[in-house]
Parts: sequence; C-alpha cells; structure tokens
Amino acid sequence: MATAILGGILIGGSSSRMGQPKHLCQIDGRTFFERVVAALQPHVDQVVAIGAGELPAAPAGSTRLDDVAGVRGPLAGILAALRWRSDATWLVAACDLPFVTPAAIAWLLAQAAPDRAAVIPRIDDRGVEPLLALYTPRIGSAVEQLVAASVRGPCKLVELPDVHCPQVPPELVDCWRNVNEPDDLDWRGR
Repeated sequence: MATAILGGILIGGSSSRMGQPKHLCQIDGRTFFERVVAALQPHVDQVVAIGAGELPAAPAGSTRLDDVAGVRGPLAGILAALRWRSDATWLVAACDLPFVTPAAIAWLLAQAAPDRAAVIPRIDDRGVEPLLALYTPRIGSAVEQLVAASVRGPCKLVELPDVHCPQVPPELVDCWRNVNEPDDLDWRGR
C-alpha cells in the first residue's frame, strides 16, 4: 500500500453488559486495549486510541482522538480516524476483540488491493465484522454519507461494489470473537 497504515482502536462504548469499560478488562494481566495494541503494532506505522475513557499506559508514540461530536456508534470513531488522516489506510479494531493476533492482522492486510476501498471480513454464519477491518482513504465519502443519514454502524458499507468481504480462514475466526459480557470470556471451554 502506498499510504501510511495506521491502527485505530475504538474505545469508550457504554460497556453496560460488561459492567466496566471493556478496554480496561484484563486477560492474563493485560487489558483488552493492550492486547489489541500488541496485535496491531507489528503491522502499522502508529496506533491511535479513538473515543473517550481512561486508558492504561499508552504505547510509545500513541495518539488519542475524540469521536466525531454529535455522531453515535462506531462510525463516530471510524469517521474521526478518516478525517484526522484522510491520506492513511486504517486498520480499525474494536477494543472488545482481545483475542486478535498479529497473524489475523497480516491476513487482513493481505486482502487489500488497489480496487478495494475497504476490507470488511465475513465470519462464518455471524456475518461481517466491520470493527476489525481495513479502511482506505477511498471509503471516506461513503462513511460521511452514512453519518449524514444518521446510520450508526458501518455494516451498510458492504453494499458498495468496491468493499471486499472475504471469508476469514477457520484458524483465524476466533480473532474476530468479541467480548461484550463476562460470560463471553468462557467461550473456549465450551
């Protein structure tokens, strides 16, 4: 890719089902936020925290962006990223994906192509996951249009002809498993 590649971690949702901010929850002594940073860092030029909320110790050189004012849902963070660095390709990851690995990020980057404005992976029968996806500068106007239409989630982007929705390989599917409540952490034992 000719553009800079930045990693944006969406934080600051209400976390009502989790009972505490999800990005600060821990697995094996590391916060969800730190785990996502570790997966992104080998593949990006910079990691950016997007949204409100307390952060654990930030990685060196990290930046913090506020969500776009007046916009609700994950598009507020995606749009903030695209406006802040409209020349960059963004690997956007929700903070509630603590099982993401560098291998999953490498696979996602390998799906990029000049004719693809975004790569939004498809996960088995769960559908698409736009919150661990790749967004190029070309997707910016489509995101602006969704926000102007008061759409809160980015799933509508998959209807665009230049958005690629590849099937996640079986060995990487768990990287796209989100944790919304404490019981979600027990999925591996089932």
